[in-house]
Amino acid sequence: MIKTIITLIIVLLLVFLVYFFYLLSNKKNTLNTNKNTTFDELIQNNNLFKDGNDALKSHNYKDAVDLFNKSRDISKNPDELAQIDYKIALSQEFLLNKTDSITLFKKIANNLSYPAKTRSYSVLHMTRMLSDYPDETKDIKGILISTEPYNSIIGLDKSSPNVREKLYAYSLQIWPELLPAKTFLADLYSLNLFLRYNKKEISSEDLKNEQLKIEKLLDNLDTPITDFEKLEDEKLFLGNIYTERALAIGYIYATGDKKYGDPKPYFQKALDYSTLSKEGEARTRYLYAAYLSTTNSKETILGNASLKNEILETLKPIYSNESYTGTIRVRSIIAEKNNLVGYKNSIIRLANIDDNFKKFLISNGWRTSDF
Repeated sequence: MIKTIITLIIVLLLVFLVYFFYLLSNKKNTLNTNKNTTFDELIQNNNLFKDGNDALKSHNYKDAVDLFNKSRDISKNPDELAQIDYKIALSQEFLLNKTDSITLFKKIANNLSYPAKTRSYSVLHMTRMLSDYPDETKDIKGILISTEPYNSIIGLDKSSPNVREKLYAYSLQIWPELLPAKTFLADLYSLNLFLRYNKKEISSEDLKNEQLKIEKLLDNLDTPITDFEKLEDEKLFLGNIYTERALAIGYIYATGDKKYGDPKPYFQKALDYSTLSKEGEARTRYLYAAYLSTTNSKETILGNASLKNEILETLKPIYSNESYTGTIRVRSIIAEKNNLVGYKNSIIRLANIDDNFKKFLISNGWRTSDF
């Protein structure tokens, strides 16, 4: 009897030990599977991903998609798969497969096992496509809001400005540290605030509350921007960040909020950085000229030779130099004759200051009656 009990105890002990080591092993595997992987680590550890990224940077987008898809067989944890899927969605966009691109961005954003950072960037990027492809705004918007949660997030107002605002806010909700979303919303809120302020449609109390809301987005951005500059995979947004921060500071400065000082140095920083690409420079030049024409009346501009010259010199390259005329920003300006994105009035203000810009628009399909 005693021998039987001892044997039973030994068997139970062995079963317990086997189960214990099984759990320990499984825990290790789980930890390894969920380990956060940086972009640089993924480049080092997955040669197919590295080759895909090289193909993407060389504009060989079809090869990039094939290589990224193959790299999924090597990477197993959600963090790595999220980064690979994000790159596939980017490559599909550059192949002009926008439906496939947006569908995959939405799939990434909806996958709760993927890191919040990658999910938020997916919402951010597919939302930017609204502005990047002005001739296809209606179609892109339709794909964006065709499924939940996006239709509910956007609500009844399906206008492009509202869609962009709601989705950028949603991307920041997913990951509150999303720098490009902070600066975009700060720019958007500050412009809307200035327009209300300029029309005397806001009380002193509401003005102060709105200024504080914008300041929360703008405060302490220097260190995050510096860190952002070191990340190869996120530099795509850096020019926008500098430009949108400058615009936000400029517009709230025009409402009397002097917390960040003279906005001119911020714009100079944005212009200096934007020269790294014609795409970025065209965008920054247009938006800076638009800011100057928005925060100053036409009479003020025409009566101030220095201010008028600054607007003319800022704007001139993007419509007079062929290296800029094929950029997304210039194509968007031309397409905005139909007010697809919502900034036609801004273009008209500039055209009524710069006659050569007006001639450029008319030569590209705008009507004299538009002005």
